[in-house]
Amino acid sequence: MGALAFCVAELGQRGIESLQPVHTDKVLGFRPVAGPETDEAGFRNHLVLTKAEIVTIGDSFTYGKSAPIDDTWPSVLARLTKVPVYNMAVQGYSPPQYFALLHDAKLLQPKILIAGFNVGNDLLETQQVVYGNEFWGEFRAKQQSVTENKIASTSHESAGALSTVKRVLLAHSRAFAHLGEVSRSLRDFLKNPTQKRKKELLVEINEVGVETTLQPDRPTPSMDLSRTEVKEGWRLAQIFIKKIKAETENTNTYFVLLLIPTTEDIYIEYYRETGKKMPDALLPYATLSQHTWEEIRQFCKEEQILCITPLSDLARDLEVGHRVYLNGDEHATARGYQIVGESVY
Repeated sequence: MGALAFCVAELGQRGIESLQPVHTDKVLGFRPVAGPETDEAGFRNHLVLTKAEIVTIGDSFTYGKSAPIDDTWPSVLARLTKVPVYNMAVQGYSPPQYFALLHDAKLLQPKILIAGFNVGNDLLETQQVVYGNEFWGEFRAKQQSVTENKIASTSHESAGALSTVKRVLLAHSRAFAHLGEVSRSLRDFLKNPTQKRKKELLVEINEVGVETTLQPDRPTPSMDLSRTEVKEGWRLAQIFIKKIKAETENTNTYFVLLLIPTTEDIYIEYYRETGKKMPDALLPYATLSQHTWEEIRQFCKEEQILCITPLSDLARDLEVGHRVYLNGDEHATARGYQIVGESVY
């Protein structure tokens, strides 16, 4: 695809949504800089603060992708609490980068630090960051069985550069994400041309007409703990989360882990709460997701970390006919971000 064609596709996919400006960074991979939707420090706030009662870190969901700055869940939380909330989330980040940002976050002397943990992609992305950036090499597994599964690369620096570019584009570009889905489908077809492509599942919730195309096979590879890469990502994520907790305890900052569900998780919760029959196509994902959530909750319990989730609140809002996530996307609508902010509050 030529550059002009890609730009046209990008504009068609995203409309007026703008990119978050970034530059390369040895530790973070890429660091945000000032732009139309970010403050002078590159974070998504109207102004840079020197002190904040609450600091939020996370990925594109906490950043508030697809919503105006005043509709992000950290902005909602600020209005509800009536205290300064500083949002340090960056699109494409995961737990290693959350930990790396902690030094800057502590300068604001927050009483509460909230990390948005995206259950749908943070496990795999943690592995990709650590194995794609030589800076994090000390955290890589030493077992031969892990490296044999191609988690480690013979050229970490080149792999890291490519991984960084890919994560930036995936986080910021709808056209690139769509291109990735198309190329993935083509690769699957070439591997097994006789296999029929799975149909997307269209679920109509009620007479209000909230229709959403669920794609349970999309988050599955990033959440399946039986996969070597995901299992390793979860091991690494636990390390960084525990490091964040230890650092915040040293500064008397209360640490909260916000577990962000996938679209499919919300619909599964909806079916469970209403007692309605869940579509058979969702059952395999429901089983896998339940196992992953149980692992994360058990970790929170063992480490005495306050883990909260807006899952039930989002499902209940869905029940009354509100669209809480964008159709075909893992980001919330303004209404969804409102529910998340209220749930955290």
